[in-house]
Amino acid sequence: MSSQPRPRAWHRITSEAAAAYLAVDEGRYFLRPFLERESSVAQAAELLGEPLDRTHYRVKRMLQLGILEVTREEARAGRPVKYYRSVGDGLFVPFSLTSAADLEESRRRTNAELDARLVHAQTVAMRELTDARGTWGFRLFLDDQGATHYDFAPEDAPDDFDLQKLQVQPGSPAVVAAWLQLPLKREQAKELQRELVELLLRYRAISEAEPGADTDYLIHIGMGPLPS
Repeated sequence: MSSQPRPRAWHRITSEAAAAYLAVDEGRYFLRPFLERESSVAQAAELLGEPLDRTHYRVKRMLQLGILEVTREEARAGRPVKYYRSVGDGLFVPFSLTSAADLEESRRRTNAELDARLVHAQTVAMRELTDARGTWGFRLFLDDQGATHYDFAPEDAPDDFDLQKLQVQPGSPAVVAAWLQLPLKREQAKELQRELVELLLRYRAISEAEPGADTDYLIHIGMGPLPS
């Protein structure tokens, strides 16, 4: 399912301030141009599509925290251009340095940040499509199996309205938002797990092999056994 990972030089973070910076999604975002490679501030700003002054502020902060180091200076007319790189190929941040008590709490915080971005992206993408259909809300009713059903729909939608079917129509944006609770045998759950992981890896390989995509997509797939 995946190739053998290349060896990395890992750097263990020992500062609470550096750990706090890296625990936030935006902090990690500005680190990306400097992981396993060197970059100038201007190159990083261009890669991220961020203003030069904002990127420079972040680089200065990461340098102060010991997350980045200067690799070289390139002479030119005026001030030389500095190049920076992360202090290790990869960074390890112990939970003991963060305000998160353990793995579960850290995942909750990270997921909350990403969930907020995903919901916003989905809402913006679907707004034009849904606004053209009148007043929207959520519906509660008993489905054919007698379970309470909860979905989003226009006020005058027919009983068989299905938002997921609307989303996959050719003219709709590429958005998926679904929660399912399924009773499965363990071997079925493991097969579903494998298929989901393989699907993500296949599309990651496609995106790496065919650069120049017109849009970045945030994708979240998750599953887990519910406690009895």
